[in-house]
Amino acid sequence: AVCSGDGVRREAVAGALARLVDRSLVVSERPPVDAPARAARRFRLLETISAYAAERLEDSEERESVSRRHWENQTALVRDAAPLLNGTRQRGALARLDAESSNIRAAVESALRAKEVAAAWELVEPLTWYWVLRGRMAEGRALLHQLSGQSAALPVRARDDVDGWWLGLALLDGAGADTDGRVGRIVERLLSSDGACSHRTTWFLSYALLSTGGD
Repeated sequence: AVCSGDGVRREAVAGALARLVDRSLVVSERPPVDAPARAARRFRLLETISAYAAERLEDSEERESVSRRHWENQTALVRDAAPLLNGTRQRGALARLDAESSNIRAAVESALRAKEVAAAWELVEPLTWYWVLRGRMAEGRALLHQLSGQSAALPVRARDDVDGWWLGLALLDGAGADTDGRVGRIVERLLSSDGACSHRTTWFLSYALLSTGGD
């Protein structure tokens, strides 16, 4: 989905990938022994080759289209996995998101660099509960903070949801004391008549407050 396009046929990708593995330019990794039964083999570039490829992509005319395909692919993956976080298939969904975490983070940052704020939020919003389940509040706050810097481009409700989830993660992470007053400013705004959080964000803020003894 990401590697095809711009003259590369989808059916040609597997063969090209196999040749790169044969030449030791790409590393093929089996799923961990404790991975869900349907976990797929993963492929990764060596660090030096990845850095070189990123430089070449940055200098090419394909960077924008490849970046877009990458964040669209990651968005589809996250949207497939997120609903499973609350059911019997949670373990597999968590493992899948764990494996893709660096790709997801790169996709969000790529969308923000391109000023595609709505695309970044579409990717981040389904991830929010994953960060809570995995205790990765600092990672979530960091991405939401980056997103909030461009959130003026979002509708009012989405802007408040970005800040609401950042606030809830900050409370759960015990970070309220070191945020330069941002927690208080967000609380004041969300409690005002201008606050427009979604029901999901309101529920999460209630959960965060109850979990931390807030009122």
